[in-house]
Amino acid sequence: MGTVVVADEQDSGRGRRGRCWLSPLGGFYASVLVPAEPLLPLRLGIAVASTLERLGIPATLKWPNDVLVRERKIAGILIEVVEGTAIVGIGVNLHAIPVAGATSVAEEGFRAVDRDEFLGRVLTNLPCDGPERLLGRYRELSSTVGRIVRMEEEGDQPGLNRVLVGRACGVDASGRLLVEASGSVHTVAAGDCTHLIHETDTRGLILDARTFGD
Repeated sequence: MGTVVVADEQDSGRGRRGRCWLSPLGGFYASVLVPAEPLLPLRLGIAVASTLERLGIPATLKWPNDVLVRERKIAGILIEVVEGTAIVGIGVNLHAIPVAGATSVAEEGFRAVDRDEFLGRVLTNLPCDGPERLLGRYRELSSTVGRIVRMEEEGDQPGLNRVLVGRACGVDASGRLLVEASGSVHTVAAGDCTHLIHETDTRGLILDARTFGD
């Protein structure tokens, strides 16, 4: 394990696509430097979910790297690769709930959670398994596989994204999401994933669409 930096709060945290990463007091915020590898997002997601699971919190993983409790977000992971080194950002809602509709460790019944102890547990739970076992564990924790999803991938031109709606049917050996739509299975390497509630929310189509608001 490489360098680990932990913060009590952040006033300019950066999320995916340049979004603001809300990081108020009462959360767990860490950046970890590790060698980059394709399945790292899955490893980190499993580590955080397993840590929460061992506290008795029924955590699941929303592809690619959000951690949910009963469809409410409790943690997120962001990875940026620079010259072969991955800068892993981990944010967990310990006591604070930064956005409406999310949850926290305290909200789930665990009022006293030490930040440093939580970090130690996450690092201890980071799986070293080979790809087959790792993917098996990820599928066990996944709340995305088997669901109807809406995927939005960045397009070649600014503001023009590809939208894919269909059933998430698996994760391949590289950790990419497999989505069945329009009679075909499509491979998604990166993008925003939304779990849809009703079958009627879908049309099974691939579309070129303007970016939707968050």
